[in-house]
Amino acid sequence: MYRNQWISFGRNRHYMGTDGAAYTGVKTVGTNLHLFDVRNNQRGLLRTDNAWVTYYGKQYFPNAQGNLYRNQFISFGPTVKYYLQADATKATGIFKAIDNKYYYANEEKGINNGKIVDLGDINNTNPINVKKAVTWVFFTNNGYSPASIAGIMGNIAAESSWKEDITELGGNQEGIGLIQWSYTRKTEFLNYAKSVGKPWTDFKTQLDYLLLEMEGSESWRFKPRTRDRYPAPYNYFGLPNGITDFKKLNDFVLATEIFCVNYESPATLDSLPKRIEYAHQDFSYFIPLIFLDPGHGGQDSGAYYAGIKESTINLSIAKMVKQDLLNLGYRVVMSREDDKDVSLLDRSKMANEIDAKTKIFVSIHNNAAPSSSSVNGIETYYYQYYPEYPPEINQEKHNDPVRLEESRKLAEYIQNEMVVNTGAKNRGVFRNTFAVLRESKMPAILLEGGFMTNPTELSKLITPSYQRKLANGIVTGIQKYFGRI
Repeated sequence: MYRNQWISFGRNRHYMGTDGAAYTGVKTVGTNLHLFDVRNNQRGLLRTDNAWVTYYGKQYFPNAQGNLYRNQFISFGPTVKYYLQADATKATGIFKAIDNKYYYANEEKGINNGKIVDLGDINNTNPINVKKAVTWVFFTNNGYSPASIAGIMGNIAAESSWKEDITELGGNQEGIGLIQWSYTRKTEFLNYAKSVGKPWTDFKTQLDYLLLEMEGSESWRFKPRTRDRYPAPYNYFGLPNGITDFKKLNDFVLATEIFCVNYESPATLDSLPKRIEYAHQDFSYFIPLIFLDPGHGGQDSGAYYAGIKESTINLSIAKMVKQDLLNLGYRVVMSREDDKDVSLLDRSKMANEIDAKTKIFVSIHNNAAPSSSSVNGIETYYYQYYPEYPPEINQEKHNDPVRLEESRKLAEYIQNEMVVNTGAKNRGVFRNTFAVLRESKMPAILLEGGFMTNPTELSKLITPSYQRKLANGIVTGIQKYFGRI
């Protein structure tokens, strides 16, 4: 039996694993990543298409030698550029590349899917969502927090509806561009556009100047100052360290208020609620939402050993994870924040009903093996369909191959990082039909941080220091899943 080696039949190549079976799907051999055909009649044929190949809803590019491109840009001609991520999938939407910068790749279906959109490509012709995404990338790469960016974008939407060629009013006070520059600020902007050889209607030129103005000639506007025409608290409003503080804000409402009151300075604040609403929409759209599910609670303690409830440990770890994620700029919702009963179905319902472009479900548990006190280690699960357990509220998505593949990736990232952070035994990633995995529409995993039936492991699980290690592993796994580290 062939094992752990390549075999060839003419020009067709296969790799035989430890069990003697041919690899299928995306697999690592040595230092290279490969795609092996999953169609039954191909029995794991190495793909050497030198073209895009779709597998479980994701696109890969195997070269003529069968290696998948990853962690690199690839181009077809002088202008069309794509990026292959660490897992070899073609990037779409906002992503972080190996150069530690963020980019935006077209998410629309069709021929331009995955094409990296440059600031210079979006003048007047692209949908607003593309302009928003590229603006988000622009300010992210310049050190602005998600909340501060949302505040800027909420004001742009109110001022110009994202029309960079718009003019309003007339005469000397006529406002132009994304933020409606007027009076002397309009003159200075027009002079800048002329100095860089661009028309004032150029989108990139407007973002460049906005950043230059905010951090240069108009940075004073972000510091506290008196505005008698505004009601309290806006009649004296601003940040002690001005633009430096603004860039670090984690409250998109305050960011919107500061940008409106201090930077835009409209005649009245009648439009402020609308600006905040726009900022909220953008913040919700661009920031991933993590739904944390501390297992059990209330009358359901879960495992119970030595007077210790599993539900208590689960909640303690979840709260650590939540705070860490919030500090990193994510949005977080929890199924419970205290010791109360929440049904399994309600946990998934809560997650499913939250409006978010990107979200994941992470259920935090700890384990028990009543028949053996020596069993120990960490394991993580994602969904497996069992016909005898049909979904109640997730008939459409429960067995969706893309959801399952994303769940697998999330499970492996979190499992690996928990093991690295704790040094615990790696029991691996498994599949099961647990209700929260079955009924949640988004990628979902359930982790078991350790065995409460093992006295040694339990003595660790009850300590804040070990819970911190588990939390660090969960957070790092989530960061890696979203490509942020």
